[in-house]
Amino acid sequence: MATRWQVGDRIRDRYEVRRIMTGGMGVVYQVYDHETRLPLAIKAFQDQVFARDPGIAERFRLEALAWIRLDAHQNLTRAYGIEEVEDKLLVVVEYVPGGDLDRWIKDGRLRGNLERILHFSIQLCDGMIHARAHGIVAHRDLKPKNCLLTQDGILKITDFGLAKVMDDTESVEDGQTGDRSEPRPGDALEIALTGVGRTLGTVTHKAPEQFVDARLVDVRADVYSFGVMLYEMLAGQPPFVVNPFDLA
Repeated sequence: MATRWQVGDRIRDRYEVRRIMTGGMGVVYQVYDHETRLPLAIKAFQDQVFARDPGIAERFRLEALAWIRLDAHQNLTRAYGIEEVEDKLLVVVEYVPGGDLDRWIKDGRLRGNLERILHFSIQLCDGMIHARAHGIVAHRDLKPKNCLLTQDGILKITDFGLAKVMDDTESVEDGQTGDRSEPRPGDALEIALTGVGRTLGTVTHKAPEQFVDARLVDVRADVYSFGVMLYEMLAGQPPFVVNPFDLA
């Protein structure tokens, strides 16, 4: 998938792109900051995400500011600032070099290591308690890929607020701008099927209520996601795997 900048380019003639990672909705540029002489990461949504809703840029800005305003905590990835380049909003964040928890689970490094699993679990909870105490109602997308690890094994939660931007956007697209009636049986499955490409990547870690009306989720959804992650660390895989095409 094409990206705005390529390896070797400089963003604002300051951040030199060293590596690019793309996902369904976003792009992460691993960069070297020639001003501070530090490695950093820059996060952005794909251009088509901003294009489909004129209000998404402002929601992105507000959620990024909430992340930036979180006081420093060893179990949270720091967000340092917002850059606006060529009408594109970017969030400059801490670069965490040790990969993510998903990689640790999949390559077997946690298999049978209860002490390490407990250590990561406590760190995740400590980070979320700090975030909640500083105004973050819910992360909404806790999953192993959003838990980065330093080279000395410190877990850092990332991507605060970015899931909320997409949830709010999808609610507008789906016409959920006013009061919603009580969910019908099968609503969750219907939304999972029609939302392929938006929710499929993290469906196994999202609480059921997130598929009914994501705007109303609170800390309980994060507790559910944490439970799934704890099981996954112990068993090496999530408690269930959902393929919407198999259910259709």
